Amino acid sequence: LQNDKEVVLTAVKSNGCSLGYASESLKKDKEVVLAGVKQSGEYVLRFAHDSFQQDKDVAEAVRVDRIKRCLGQFAENHPSHQRETALRKLKQHAVDVKCDVVLLASQFGAPWSVLERLVTKYPEQLLSCDEETGLYPFMLSASSPYPSCVGAIFNMLKRFPKVVRMSVTSCQTQQCKKRKVSALHIDDETVDINFSCPNQNTTSLQCMKH
Repeated sequence: LQNDKEVVLTAVKSNGCSLGYASESLKKDKEVVLAGVKQSGEYVLRFAHDSFQQDKDVAEAVRVDRIKRCLGQFAENHPSHQRETALRKLKQHAVDVKCDVVLLASQFGAPWSVLERLVTKYPEQLLSCDEETGLYPFMLSASSPYPSCVGAIFNMLKRFPKVVRMSVTSCQTQQCKKRKVSALHIDDETVDINFSCPNQNTTSLQCMKH
């Protein structure tokens, strides 16, 4: 079984450290190693071939895992000192990719329990655009490749409803030229909005204001 790629791949997707029981050839298999890192983080690399220490795709998987873990530790059910440490790390990750921490958390589909704490600390960041895509936090959350929380999108819009109109009226500015936005309907009760950016499909979003 140690040489059976399908068996090992299934195992590492459940527990990345299962890579430690794989054959030497599968410890050199990038698909297997990546699956393990995505499931259990950088700790898995201690079982992988040394060549993966310099692999760009593996490094990106490690970065994503670190951010996800920080977001998880920032939840209210963790001790305050853990949340403070997680926030420092999140801010550094945001600096590394040159964006605000609220934008980063939204991009990763953070739930409202996490975003609310960040927004309380940095309310002005709900009105900022991602430089690469031109998307606002609620848009990044809606179009996140990771599981996103509808409650987070709703509460971001509820906290700053004017961001919807801003997202439409600002789409012609230099800052947001990469984003195409069209509001299908805005009234006192609902918002229907379509938006798209490079390399992404058009996202449709409907939210009740109350």
